Amino acid sequence: MTLVTVCIPTYNRQSYLREALDSVLAQTFHDFEVLVSDNGSVDGTEELVRSYSNVDRRIRYERLAHNYGLAHNFRRVLSRPSTKFVAYLPDDDLWCPHHLETAVSALEDNASATLYGCTAAFFGNDTYGGRFHRPSWAMRPGQSRYCLDTSRQFCLFLQENPIAPVSVLFRRVAHSNVRWYRDDTFAPMDWMLWGQIALRGSFIFDSEVGVRLRWHSGNLSHSLLTGKRANAQRRYVVRRLAALALEAGALRPDDLVEEVLQSWPVGSAANLVLALASLDSPNALRDAAKAIFLRSPDIQTSMKHCRMAGQVGVWYLGWSDVIDRALSKWWCPSPAPEESPS
Repeated sequence: MTLVTVCIPTYNRQSYLREALDSVLAQTFHDFEVLVSDNGSVDGTEELVRSYSNVDRRIRYERLAHNYGLAHNFRRVLSRPSTKFVAYLPDDDLWCPHHLETAVSALEDNASATLYGCTAAFFGNDTYGGRFHRPSWAMRPGQSRYCLDTSRQFCLFLQENPIAPVSVLFRRVAHSNVRWYRDDTFAPMDWMLWGQIALRGSFIFDSEVGVRLRWHSGNLSHSLLTGKRANAQRRYVVRRLAALALEAGALRPDDLVEEVLQSWPVGSAANLVLALASLDSPNALRDAAKAIFLRSPDIQTSMKHCRMAGQVGVWYLGWSDVIDRALSKWWCPSPAPEESPS
């Protein structure tokens, strides 16, 4: 039986998709199939993929009748595989030749691990403020691979989205019954998914570059990851994942308080405080957020909402996220329907 399914959702990116497929076929690991889920492209994507599948039978092409949107295709393609492992490759990104071999080996060698990610190197004609996508905690000297028992210690997954989607490999059985969304404007939907998978075992992160992330004007990050709505979305993910981790016993509020105060960057800590202090957050997490805020003068003077809370009182923290949601037209992600996507 084939070991890995490489999932590629696509829409009208024929030229980028060709490069993505070539990077998959150049892998040093060969026990895989490729599933391309086309959201009704009209740019010759079908002809391109069929020309590849006629030569290599590992490549499957499935076409939707029309464009159902990014969220639907993301959910659909990742729900189709029956293989042991599932890899995700956006249609505009690339893999280094050793990526799949390294990722599969990491999960095969650690039976408790459900999720793998690695450092992504940015490339492309547009500009970006950094050269690499990797979490801040993975830049410690002398360590190239991290195995985090996220089923017991989930704190670091709340600091930021630690995984570039292009680098992800996960165990298929670990993503059953996850919460999906149908909102195409919900930019951190991948963070929400990876976090749910990570809660079911261990998370392996390789600090070595294994993939390449194309930065260009068509990236969703340009349009979706800025403004009050984006801030509300990030805090929704943090709040929701923290609540799930608390329920699963993977997050202890007292430990979270100490870890944040000792090692987190001020910006990430302030975002956590605003997320967990919200009125719809569990009481234990609201108490932890207030404790972090009251013990950190730096957080109290960081973001606008934190400065306001420092002036009028800590009670304001509970309303700050509600304010941003109101200003962004009461944004809240819509859950996807329970039935399997067709």
